[in-house]
Amino acid sequence: GKKYLEEDKLTVIVDGKEIRVGEFASSITDTEFSKRITDHDRGVNPLSKALFMAMIGLLLPKEDYEYDIIIATGLPSEDFHTEIYDRLKSFLQELREIDFKLFNTTPDTITKFVNVKEVYIYPQPEGTLFDFCFTPNAEPPGNNKSYLLGEYIHDPSKLRIAIIDLGHGTADLTIYYRFQAIIEKNIQGEGFSRVYDNLAAKLTAKLSDHKIPRDFDPK
Repeated sequence: GKKYLEEDKLTVIVDGKEIRVGEFASSITDTEFSKRITDHDRGVNPLSKALFMAMIGLLLPKEDYEYDIIIATGLPSEDFHTEIYDRLKSFLQELREIDFKLFNTTPDTITKFVNVKEVYIYPQPEGTLFDFCFTPNAEPPGNNKSYLLGEYIHDPSKLRIAIIDLGHGTADLTIYYRFQAIIEKNIQGEGFSRVYDNLAAKLTAKLSDHKIPRDFDPK
């Protein structure tokens, strides 16, 4: 019979190892693994590779057919100018087959085939800049489209914009002038995780003198 990907049990085979992806990965109880990938070397780390492979494979409707594809992705600014960029680009350029594990079927895999024509990797703040350029505002009367950067699209000499990109454990600050990055700064260890830690500390201190009833229902 026809084989179907089981999206509630999504599993990719990376270098001979089965790696769960998406909601299925949240069922992992092994403390060796984190629910969040912290290794920056995306072209080497098997968990990152599994995410790329799963995402690409899910976009391809047929097996036993080779698709020509173009890949565009991003890296934190601090990784963009390092060998991490080279290794990620090499991994994506060399991608040919994506194997998904199946359960309760024979054979127990589906293979998707790709021919990677181009790979584009951008600093992540640049993706935000592109988004500003091409994301429409709420349409004004008369349905004439306007964009978030408005007049600056047509006269980039006026454009000076700062992008702050907060990741889980990093923060990128990039200042663009005429669509060229003139200042790039990365702060290691500063990101949403630090925001959450500071928020938790403040709430703990604020609530420490208040007794919460045993039957308190946060909902």
